[in-house]
Amino acid sequence: MNLPARDQYLKMTDDELSACCTLDFYKGSGPGGQHRNKTSTGVRLIFHPLACQVCDDAERSQHRNRHAALLKLRLLIARTCRAPVPEAPPPCRHLHRDNPEYPLELARLLDVVAAAALDHKAAAQALGLSHGALLKELGRENDVWLDFAAARHAAGMPALSRPR
Repeated sequence: MNLPARDQYLKMTDDELSACCTLDFYKGSGPGGQHRNKTSTGVRLIFHPLACQVCDDAERSQHRNRHAALLKLRLLIARTCRAPVPEAPPPCRHLHRDNPEYPLELARLLDVVAAAALDHKAAAQALGLSHGALLKELGRENDVWLDFAAARHAAGMPALSRPR
C-alpha cells in the first residue's frame, strides 16, 4: 500500500472502507442466547490492499459487529503502514478510541516512534509528550504494545514495563 493511501483509508467512512473489502457473514459461536446460532451475525472483512482479514462476532447484531470489525481493520492499517514524518510533527493529542480520528492519530504517533528508531524518549520529545505519557498512549491498545515490545526486542533494546 502506498503511504498516502493509508491516511485516505483511515479517513474513510464505514461504507467507503467496506467497499474496499470483501464482506463475509457467518454464524457466530459461543454464548448469546437462542438466536446466536440461527443468524449470520459474525463479520469477516478481507482487505485486499494489505491482503489481510479481520473478524468480529462478539455482539448479536451484525451491524455492531461490522462496525467493530472496521475499527479493527483501521487499527491494523495504523499499526502496519508507516509514512514519513514531517520535519515538525504536530504535537500529539490525547488519544481515545471513541474519537473518529483515533486510528489516524495512532498511525502518526507510530510514524514518529518508528522514525526515532523505537527510542521512546526521543519520540516523546518530538511529539511534545513526556516519555511516560507516550508509553501510556502506546499501551492503550494491546496489539500496539505487543508490536512495539517485539520490535524493541528484535532491535536488541531493553524491555519496557507496560504502563497501567
